[in-house]
Amino acid sequence: MDRVAHGIRIGRDQRGGEAIAALGHELRHLVDASVCTAAFPDALNRLADDVRALTRQLTGPRRRPSDIPEVDEFPSGVRMYSPVTGLGSPLAPPMRVTHTDDGVTGRCHLG
Repeated sequence: MDRVAHGIRIGRDQRGGEAIAALGHELRHLVDASVCTAAFPDALNRLADDVRALTRQLTGPRRRPSDIPEVDEFPSGVRMYSPVTGLGSPLAPPMRVTHTDDGVTGRCHLG
């Protein structure tokens, strides 16, 4: 059964797919805020400490970069961590992909 996160269908019964998409969404906002900020160095140093503390919370089992994530529908389906279209990737722009007669079209806004 397909599910929708942030207005985008993310595939069949993907455990944690919505959580992955939500984290990716918030990380993209964090990246955008970090490159647009004019905060003072003291505030930035405090925030860097906070980010380090958050990063330490992402522990536990890890997959190798060559492993296909369980939430992906490989090879032709949803790729949650794709740096181009992945809802879980803070690198991927928020892209809307639509199917056309000639293939697909992707539209995004780069901040």
